[in-house]
Amino acid sequence: MLNKLQLKLGQKLILLAFFAILPPLLAAGGYFYSTMQKQVLAQIASSELNNLHFVKYHLDQEQRHFKSTAKVIATDPALRMALERKNNLGLNNQLNRLADIYPAINYLILLDAEHSVFAINNINSFKQRINGEQIMGAKLDGHPLLPPLIDSPSYSAPGADPYLKQFNLPTEYAQWFSAPVIVRGKPIGWLILSYRWQALTTALEKNLTDNLAKQGFPTLGAAIVNQDNQLMAGSLPKNITVPGRTITLTISGKTFKLIMQVDPAVALKAVEQQRNLLLSVAFVLFVLLLVVFYFVVYQQFLVPIKALDAGTQKFAAGLFDFRLQTQGNDELSHLARSFNAMGEKLEDARTNLKSKVEQRTKQLTLSNIQLESAVAEVTKANNTKSEFLASMSHEIRTPMNGVIGMLALLDKTSLDDKQSHYTHLANTSAHSLLALINDILDFSKIEAGKLDLEMLDFDLEALFADFAETMAIQAELRDIELILDMHKVPYQQAVGDPGRLRQLLNNLVGNSLKFTERGEISIIVSVEQIDDFVQLTCQVKDTGIGIPEASLPTLFSAFTQVDSSTTRNYGGTGLGLAIVRQLCELMGGSVRVHSKEGEGSTFTFDVLLNRSQSSENNVPTLDLSNKRILIVDDNQTSRQMLAKYLEHWGADTAQACDAQQAHALMQNNTNDTNNTNFDIAFIDRQMPVINGLMLIKQLQANDQLNQQTQFVLQTSISRQDNPDLLSRQGIAASLHKPVRVSQLYKTLNKMLQNQSLPQPTEAADTTQSLDMLTMMQGHILLVEDNMINQIVAREILESFGLQVTIACNGQEAIDHLAAATTDYALVIMDCQMPVMDGYQASQNIRNGMAGQGNKDIIIIAMTANAMTGDEEKCLAAGMSDYVSKPIAPTDFHKKLETYLLID
Repeated sequence: MLNKLQLKLGQKLILLAFFAILPPLLAAGGYFYSTMQKQVLAQIASSELNNLHFVKYHLDQEQRHFKSTAKVIATDPALRMALERKNNLGLNNQLNRLADIYPAINYLILLDAEHSVFAINNINSFKQRINGEQIMGAKLDGHPLLPPLIDSPSYSAPGADPYLKQFNLPTEYAQWFSAPVIVRGKPIGWLILSYRWQALTTALEKNLTDNLAKQGFPTLGAAIVNQDNQLMAGSLPKNITVPGRTITLTISGKTFKLIMQVDPAVALKAVEQQRNLLLSVAFVLFVLLLVVFYFVVYQQFLVPIKALDAGTQKFAAGLFDFRLQTQGNDELSHLARSFNAMGEKLEDARTNLKSKVEQRTKQLTLSNIQLESAVAEVTKANNTKSEFLASMSHEIRTPMNGVIGMLALLDKTSLDDKQSHYTHLANTSAHSLLALINDILDFSKIEAGKLDLEMLDFDLEALFADFAETMAIQAELRDIELILDMHKVPYQQAVGDPGRLRQLLNNLVGNSLKFTERGEISIIVSVEQIDDFVQLTCQVKDTGIGIPEASLPTLFSAFTQVDSSTTRNYGGTGLGLAIVRQLCELMGGSVRVHSKEGEGSTFTFDVLLNRSQSSENNVPTLDLSNKRILIVDDNQTSRQMLAKYLEHWGADTAQACDAQQAHALMQNNTNDTNNTNFDIAFIDRQMPVINGLMLIKQLQANDQLNQQTQFVLQTSISRQDNPDLLSRQGIAASLHKPVRVSQLYKTLNKMLQNQSLPQPTEAADTTQSLDMLTMMQGHILLVEDNMINQIVAREILESFGLQVTIACNGQEAIDHLAAATTDYALVIMDCQMPVMDGYQASQNIRNGMAGQGNKDIIIIAMTANAMTGDEEKCLAAGMSDYVSKPIAPTDFHKKLETYLLID
């Protein structure tokens, strides 16, 4: 009976559902589908518009970014300094580094105040080579992409950049930005930046469409077109007639259209799926309603729903351990069990996430510890390197002090010729070894950033002339002529480091002497004023063996030699040219070489010096406008150099390479109807076949020639002629080669005034004889642990007339001072010694441990260390002064003169 009732009730419910429930559900479904379709299309339209505005926003961001980039680059100090000095030397490399910092840049152009190309990088941010030298100096006025060159950053509209093809770069639409280079509130140039507008814009649009595609958004493509509908960036599918959403944007006054195309069919496909899903849900709901109407059991419907709602709220509160009570096997029970399963998964996920966070935190903590350890290791390594350099300096230079000192003492004893020769060779080798050590230490100090430049006011002409005279002796021994040309040096004084400048010259000229077997070496100097700076350029040209082209790229690298085989003919550490390059860069310049194998080499370096307040014209004023001068020299370069000086003073010069040409010129001069005789003749003493003295005699013996000509004999630096003998031979004066401008001026000035001329003497030895030094008085405490150095120092000090007492370490020195019955004049303290070093001993003396009377005694540090900061370290320990090993007796004597009374 109950079953029949249930069956009838079920049939009625089914009929009721068909006529009362199903039609409303279907109508509601149709309405829902139509509404959803409209909403989807509206959402697509809105999303298209939003995405277009998103692209426009990012394009605006790119404009601001590159506008700021151009502005930042324009403030680079190197650019401003180069434009101020009007010197673009090395500026391309700076632009290369700037282009490497900022990606997507095609090239950077620096314009001067006249809108001419002043500099351009030769490598862009993609490591591509740029052939920009062809537009150097060109004016960019009227270029279609050139933005207004105003006092603030500006930019152009995107367009075709003709320089991309000219520079062999990928051709695409580009955009130019400009920013003024401001100095003291005024623009002195402009920075032009070209960047890959088409590539970046296309990438931006592609990234957007790809992201939208991953999210199921039915995007066909996006692009930017100009007013002529020409594609500028992005991409659109071909053969697609679907209209796209469009907005306009303005870039630098030009209008462009931003287009995005969407496939509605694909978009509505999701709606179709929703409709099918809706029908399925409606059917399920229909069946569910039948079941609900059939059972109409409160406990089987409402209570489980309430329980599910309560569980959802628990989950929303983060209580993932909450579980529903499940009974039966109906749909709600299944839903409750799924709810519980979801809770278990959420609980497991939270536990796993917490575990991963803790694990990642531990990893990050460990990484930080490892990073701090690595930083500490690097710092320790740097400190170890510095300590090693200082230790190496001391350990090598200490025995070198003994070797050189002992050789100097040995040379003062009675030696036969053979022994004297051996001593001279040993002394030469010792100084060569010391030079190699100094090269290595200089290179190490430069690498460690511990080499400081002095800023001294010095005479350019005197520095180069003194150096040339010193090197001329070595050149003469190799039968090589050394020529100094300074006719392009208008400034006499400059401020810089003359010692390092002399080191540059010594390395380059010494290198030329090493690799030149015959011919000549020329030192050509010129200077150019750049505001408050003096740019000095020096060429060292030789006629040596030259350098293979394959070896030029690595010539200035450390420890690199052209001939590195074990059977090479020339020695050296391979550091000389590397030090030259580093010193030039340290002094704001560079070095370069031009060479051809078998024909010689030309090394050119330039450095920046400060202009001295006492700068004067280096070439003196001398009026030779009515004088004819003959120059006879078999070396063409030497003749031409001397002629430049004389012609600068207004002289009319003639040149002859040998005696035959000289006779011909003198004969023609005598037969000249205008009677323009040679007033002065400069004649080189060393010439082939007929030398200078013979030629002068021949010319004087020829009655047909004019006897009013005054002769100047040019001799080598090592030759000393008797002035009286030269005068008796009818020679007015003699000049040493290479010619010093100041000496040339004095000689000519006195000849024009018919005054007697002092004859030049040999270049003075820079080392004063020990026998000529002034004697001193006093008792010296010498603190030195090395026995050989004790002997050397004692002999030198006693040769000055001083009494010497020796202590072997710092503790002995303190004991000597404390127990001394006589006063010591001063203490000479070595720094590195056993038991107690010089630093600690000096501090203890200053603290009164050697007696109150010795607290202020003069302490002169004597150390083999040669690193920057060693002198400061000695002074900080309480020492009064500082001398470095190996000890030069004359320098040591000058140091002691400061503190001891001269006898």
